[in-house]
Amino acid sequence: MSQTIPPLFHSFESGEPFDRCIECERKLEHDCEYVIEKAMKTYEGYSAKDVVFDYAICIECANRIRESFSKESLEAIDKYFANVVPRPATQLLDNTGQFDVEKCVQQCLITGKPLEQLKEYQVYAHCRGKSLQRQVPPYMVSNEAVEQLMPLLSAKTNDILDDFFQRHFSPDPSIFNPLPRLII
Repeated sequence: MSQTIPPLFHSFESGEPFDRCIECERKLEHDCEYVIEKAMKTYEGYSAKDVVFDYAICIECANRIRESFSKESLEAIDKYFANVVPRPATQLLDNTGQFDVEKCVQQCLITGKPLEQLKEYQVYAHCRGKSLQRQVPPYMVSNEAVEQLMPLLSAKTNDILDDFFQRHFSPDPSIFNPLPRLII
């Protein structure tokens, strides 16, 4: 039984499910396996949340990027996540056997901190076509956990990640060109 990707994991820009890989533009159809990542920011005293960035990336592109990381970074990442003990998937199911997505993202997978205590966090979903993958529940990672991991990565790996975000999330360079001066 498949579970449709919930709105939390839809594109902020379109409000619709992601339909293409951010890296290779492959259509995310039927048999395409991919990951959705969405970074969120909250504001103390307000219920509003901002989406800092969101995207879907096919498993092939995600693996290709991961394989380009330095050996030291891969070892550091594996060691960092080795101590993570995810909640059993059965604890994250609702009474219909579907993932209770709200429950899945209520606490940081790494630190255990509850969502309501976080100012910034990222949510992830592992998908195939238009459905969540049953093997990997959606999860949330606090910005604190990301900040703990980043210094463990090599300069090469940080450059690879910076390049990815520069290519996909930087503003159009033309906005930095000086505006023509009006002569009065």
